[in-house]
Amino acid sequence: MFKALGGLCVAMTGTAAGLAWMDPSIAEFENELSPIELSQWADAVVAEDVQLIARGWREIEIIADESSAGGTMLAAASAPPPAHFHVDPLGRLSRVVYWDQQAPVIEDCYTIRILVAFPRETQRVSRRQWASVQALVRSIETTGVAAYHPVPVRVGFDLAERPANPPVRLGLVSQATALRPG
Repeated sequence: MFKALGGLCVAMTGTAAGLAWMDPSIAEFENELSPIELSQWADAVVAEDVQLIARGWREIEIIADESSAGGTMLAAASAPPPAHFHVDPLGRLSRVVYWDQQAPVIEDCYTIRILVAFPRETQRVSRRQWASVQALVRSIETTGVAAYHPVPVRVGFDLAERPANPPVRLGLVSQATALRPG
């Protein structure tokens, strides 16, 4: 019996190590990106393969993806709200079809929406996510698609409660005073 359990334990450990070795997606992003690399990534997400139109975007709204927040596996998954950009729990940036089409997420609304998915463990925005949001906002501002410069930024969640390890300084170009926690 002990041989069978020992063999099962070794097999499961070997399989888990093999699967972790074969899936480099998370391991590639475990190291922090430098500010220059993050800025280049944000520039690519905002402007690469997109025909930018000066639509007169009036503000940037940063909102929480409540559909990714906690809950149980049995709870019905709700669809995330529409957005132009998405920041996943690891801080990776992605562009959504609304930005590809340069379309507002709500009719007649000139707001660029960034959706931040909080990690399930903390339910707070991480430093990595906030650095990605900052790079994304700077990149949007430098493209010239907005009606104003700097673009007003509105955060749709309370930074005083949400940040894990509150940032020393937020450093957003746009209305940094409006984004200071607590």
